[in-house]
Amino acid sequence: MEMVKNRYQRQADSLRNSQADNSVAEASLIQLENDVKNCEQELKSTREHYSSQVTYAEDLQVRFDELLEQNKMLLNASSNDIQTLSESKAACQVDLDRKTREAERLKSALAACESRPIPEAPEPIIENCDEFRSQVTELNNLLREKDQALLSLRNKVNQALTNFSSSDLSVSERNGKIYVSLSQGLLFKPGSDQIDWKGKKAIQQLAGALNTSKDVNIMVEGHTDSSGSADKNWDLSVRRATSVVKVLTGAGVDPKRVIAAGRSLYLPIASNSTSNGKAQNRRTEIILTPNLDELYKLINQ
Repeated sequence: MEMVKNRYQRQADSLRNSQADNSVAEASLIQLENDVKNCEQELKSTREHYSSQVTYAEDLQVRFDELLEQNKMLLNASSNDIQTLSESKAACQVDLDRKTREAERLKSALAACESRPIPEAPEPIIENCDEFRSQVTELNNLLREKDQALLSLRNKVNQALTNFSSSDLSVSERNGKIYVSLSQGLLFKPGSDQIDWKGKKAIQQLAGALNTSKDVNIMVEGHTDSSGSADKNWDLSVRRATSVVKVLTGAGVDPKRVIAAGRSLYLPIASNSTSNGKAQNRRTEIILTPNLDELYKLINQ
């Protein structure tokens, strides 16, 4: 009996030890399960953070691309402005050089006339010198009047169009002429030759200034970008120029003073390779030229 009791005792001890080991194992298992849950939660949080960072990076890339494109457009616009200013400066310099050469020629001719020895019949020569001097004075007066008239005309045009933005129109002076450049956005819808109400208002205000300057000839030029065929652009540019002429003459401008011309795509002021350049090329230019008939008559005498 004692032996059986001892065997049972040993089995009971072994079971108690196994039960204790199981308890430890269960506790370890619970801890491991908790660790797994924590790891899964951290992994989920990490993935969400990664996803948000990817989205943020993509947004930054889009914004960067937009800023880069805007920078390119600003650089192109600045380059075009610089080119326009350079061309205007060069044209003014050419005109100034021509006037200077003409003044020097007249001055030399006058000096030669005054220093010429008086022959036996002095009266006719003196009369010729006086007449030449009078012509020089008249020529200078006409040139001065022309410059003053041009300045007055530009001031009138600027004052008439002062309530329009620089993106809609611009006024410049080149080669003794006033150029009023009107954007397509101000005048026409894409592909149309019907003038919007805002464009009509600008043209009518300009007509008011032109009606007070009768000795000014007017040429209206339509321009397009390179989109579409050349034939269609010819037709569109002519129709748009004619539409502007109709508004001018309807506002009281003498039709005898006005010429309508289409230039199609052949006189761009910017590159047609960018949308910004094409927008600048789609324009209508009103070119104002003072009447120089009296000046030409005097020079040809």
